[in-house]
Amino acid sequence: MIHNSVVSRQGAAADSFIQHISQGSYAFTCWDDSIDAFPVPVLLCDHTLTISHANEAFLSISGFQNETMKGMHFKNLPVSLLSGESVWDAALSGRITSGIAEVVFPTGAGFYEVRALPTVPIGHSVPVMLVFFIKPDDPPDFPSYDTIRRSLSESCEILAEMDGTILSISSGSSIPIPADVLLNNNILKWDALSEHPAILGIHNHPGTEIRFIHENTVLEVAYLITVRVCEVVLLKRSVLFLTITELISPVNEKADNPDNSALSSALEQLASAISAGNFSYRMEIESCPEDLKPGILAVNTMMEQVQLQFQALTDGISQMNSGWIPLSIPAPQEGPFTSIIQDLNGALDSLQLMIATVESFTMSVMEGNLTMKGDTSGLSGYYQAMIAGMNQMLVRLNTPLLEMKRVAKAFAACEFSSRMDEKIAYPGDFASMKESMDSIGIWCSAVVGEIDRVSSRYASGDFTAHMSSKLEVTGDFTTIRSSLDNIGVQVSESITVLRNAADVLTEESDGIKREIAAVSGQAETLACYTSAVSERAVSVQDEVRQMVMSADTAMEALCGMNEKVQEVAKKSARTHEMSSQGVVLATQSREGIDAISDAAGSVDSGISRIHEELISIEKIIKVVTDIANQTNLLAINAAIEAAHAGSYGKGFAVVASEVKHLAVQSKESTTSISQTLAALHDAFREVRDKVSQVQGEIESRSHAICEMVHLFEKMAGEVEVIATMSRETGMLSHEQESRIRDLNERARRIGDLMVETARDAGSSAEACASSCRSIEQISGHIEVVARYAEEIHGGISGFTV
Repeated sequence: MIHNSVVSRQGAAADSFIQHISQGSYAFTCWDDSIDAFPVPVLLCDHTLTISHANEAFLSISGFQNETMKGMHFKNLPVSLLSGESVWDAALSGRITSGIAEVVFPTGAGFYEVRALPTVPIGHSVPVMLVFFIKPDDPPDFPSYDTIRRSLSESCEILAEMDGTILSISSGSSIPIPADVLLNNNILKWDALSEHPAILGIHNHPGTEIRFIHENTVLEVAYLITVRVCEVVLLKRSVLFLTITELISPVNEKADNPDNSALSSALEQLASAISAGNFSYRMEIESCPEDLKPGILAVNTMMEQVQLQFQALTDGISQMNSGWIPLSIPAPQEGPFTSIIQDLNGALDSLQLMIATVESFTMSVMEGNLTMKGDTSGLSGYYQAMIAGMNQMLVRLNTPLLEMKRVAKAFAACEFSSRMDEKIAYPGDFASMKESMDSIGIWCSAVVGEIDRVSSRYASGDFTAHMSSKLEVTGDFTTIRSSLDNIGVQVSESITVLRNAADVLTEESDGIKREIAAVSGQAETLACYTSAVSERAVSVQDEVRQMVMSADTAMEALCGMNEKVQEVAKKSARTHEMSSQGVVLATQSREGIDAISDAAGSVDSGISRIHEELISIEKIIKVVTDIANQTNLLAINAAIEAAHAGSYGKGFAVVASEVKHLAVQSKESTTSISQTLAALHDAFREVRDKVSQVQGEIESRSHAICEMVHLFEKMAGEVEVIATMSRETGMLSHEQESRIRDLNERARRIGDLMVETARDAGSSAEACASSCRSIEQISGHIEVVARYAEEIHGGISGFTV
C-alpha cells in the first residue's frame, strides 16, 4: 500500500527490493553486505520484533549506535502511526504493509513512510521482518508540524513539546520573540513564561490552561498569553499550545479605560491556584468595583463547592490508593463533580459487594470448603463475570479433589487396587496429580504382592526367598525390602549356625568322653607322682640351706667393692673439675687470639688507607712539579721581556729572577718529597707483608687452640661419663646387696614352703581319688548332652536355607 501519489526515489528502491525478495529472484538468507549498504534505512527484526540488525543508512539518519540497536524491541522505538497500516499489522497478518508515521530519533523527529516485509530467509523455518523507513522527496505529501498547529486553532501561534522545544511557530508573526529563545529553540526560555509562577507547576495533563497578560514596556504594548496542554492524537502525546494576542497597542491608551489590573491580578492568581490544584483560593470582594462583586461572589461560591467535592474525591482516592475501599464518598449535593461522585459511589458499592464475595470465597477455601458459590445477583459486567469465573474455578477444582480424596481414603485402608475415575476431567496440573495417584496404587499393589509372596515362602520354612530385583522400590519401601530380605538371610544364618553348633556339640561330646578316660588314667598317675614330690621336697630343703650360706659370702664381697667404687667416683669428680678449668682457659686464649687477629685486620685496613693517601699526595706533587716547571718557563720569558725593556724592565727582571729561584726550590722540594714517599711506599709494603705473616700465624694458632678446646671438652665429657658410671655402679652395688638380702630371705621362705609341700602332697593323693569319682559323674552328663544334640539335628532338618 503506497500513500504518496508520486513515489520517491527511496520508495522506488524499496519497492524494487521488496519485489525481488517476494518473487524469489533475490536469495535472501537473512543479512548480507548488500542490505547493509542499501541506501534506504532498513531494520531486521526476528519473529518477536526484536531488532537484530540495522544498516548504515538507518544508523546515519537516526543517530543510534549499532550496539544499542541489537536486542532492542521495536516497541521501544518512538513511532506514531498517522495513517495506513503499522508494523504490528504485518506481524499479525503476514503480509506487506505500509503507513505514514512520525518517528522521533536522537538526531530529531520527522515523518516517514514505514513499510514492513515479513519473509522467511533461505535455510530458515522462522519468519523475520524487514522494516524500511522511506523519506519523501516531496514533503507536502506528508503532514507537518505547521499543519498540526493550524488544525488545533485558527489563532494558534506556537506549538512546542512539554519541555519547551519549539515544533512550529507562525511565520510573519508580529510578536517579538527574543532572539536567544529562537536560538535555543525553547519557548520556556522566554522571560515572559519562565518568570511566571504558574508555568512552573504545569503538568502533562491535557486540558490544563494558563492565561496571563504580559506587558512590553519597551514597545508599550500588552499581550494576552494563553498556554494550554493539548493531547494530539496524531502524535500520541501531549504538547504545549500557546496563543499570543496583542491587547493594547500603546500603553498610554490604558488611561481612557477602567483600571481592572486588580481584578486581572486576582483572576491570574485564581487561575494559577486552580492549575496547581489549590481550590481553597478565594477572590477578595472589597477591592473590586460594585458591578463585579456579584460575579466574584458567584466564583467564590463555585470554588467552595469545587473544593469540598474535590477534597472528598481526593480523600476517597487516597484511601483506595492505600488499599482501603471506603463505603462511599460523602460530598455536597451541588457542584461540578456531583455526577462523578455518584458514579464513583455506585462503583464503590459494586466493589464492596465483590470484595465481600471474594473474602467469603477466601475464608471458605482456607477452611477447606470448596462447595461454596458466590452470589452474582447484585453484580453486573466484569464484576459479575469475575465472581462467575471464581464459581466455575471452584467447581473445576473441587471435582478432582473429591476424587483424589476417595482414592486416598482407599489407599489409607490398604486398598491399592483403587484408581482415579477416567470419566472426570483433570485440567492443568490435576492431570499429573491423577497420574501420580494411579502410579501410587499400581506401585503399592506390586510391592504388597511381592511382600505377600516372600512372607508365604518364609511361612513354609523356605528362607531362601527374596523380593524380586526387577521391582524398583524407593522411600520407606526400601527399608521394608531390606528388612524382609535381611529376615531370610538372618534366619538362614541362625539355622546354619545351630546346625553347625549341633554337629560340633556331638563331636565335642565324643571327644570329652575320650578325654575323661584319659584324665581318669592321669589322675591315677598323679597320685603316684605326689608321693615322689614329697620325697624330693626334703632334698630341696637341704639345697636351700647351702644357697643361704653362699649368699652371705657374696654379701661380704659386695660391701668391699662398694667402697672402691666410691673412691673412683671422688677421683672422677676432681678430674672433671680440672678439665672444666682447662676448657675455660683455652676459650679465653682463643678469644684473645681472635682479638689480636681483628687488631691485625684493622692495621692492614689502616695501611691500605695510608697507601691511598700517599698515592693522592703523589698526584698533588706531580701537579706542583708541573706548576714549578711552568713558573720557571714564565720566569725565563719574563727575564727575556725585561731585557728587551732595557732600564724600564730591571725591576721586573729582579722579580722574574726571584720567581725562577722559587720555582727551582719548589721543584727540588717536590723531588725530595717524591723520594720520601717512595721510601714510605717501600716501608708500608714491608709492614703489610709482616702483618700478613702475623695474621697467618694467628690463624694457625687459633686453629690449634680450637682443637685444644675441643679436646678439653671431649675429655670433660668422658670424665663425666666415668663419674656417672661410677655413681651407677655404686647404686647397682647397693641394689645388688639388697637383692642378695632379699634372696637370702626368699631361700628361707622356700625351705618353709617345701616342708608344707611335702605335707600337701599327701592331701593331693586323696584329692586324686576323689577326682576319679567326679569324672565318672561328668561322663553321665555328657551322654545326656549328646542325646539333646541329636534332637536339635532332627528339628533343623525341616528348614530350607
